[in-house]
Amino acid sequence: MAVYVIQRDRTKDFSDAEGFGPLHYLLGRSVFPDSVGTDVKTARIMLEDRLKDFYFKEDFVLLNGDPVHAAMVTVVLGKQKIPYIRFLKWDRENRAYYEVEVSLT
Repeated sequence: MAVYVIQRDRTKDFSDAEGFGPLHYLLGRSVFPDSVGTDVKTARIMLEDRLKDFYFKEDFVLLNGDPVHAAMVTVVLGKQKIPYIRFLKWDRENRAYYEVEVSLT
């Protein structure tokens, strides 16, 4: 099991997500898909490389950071022809992460 955090953010504490597996950061704060066209390509290549070992039955994607990055992660994983993605979403009221499974079929 592993938790793939979309974007590293040192101002946020993701330690509660470690209960779902070790954290793997996909992108740093310096990668912005809207700055130049080449950044989109660079981000996609980085995501493809860092998600190559993603196993849909055990791993999670922690939703955070730029929404375009979240969409890119979904597209990259969708190309792996997996049936679903398990996301972690923060619940402010309960102060805990919970799983949201999204079907890709």
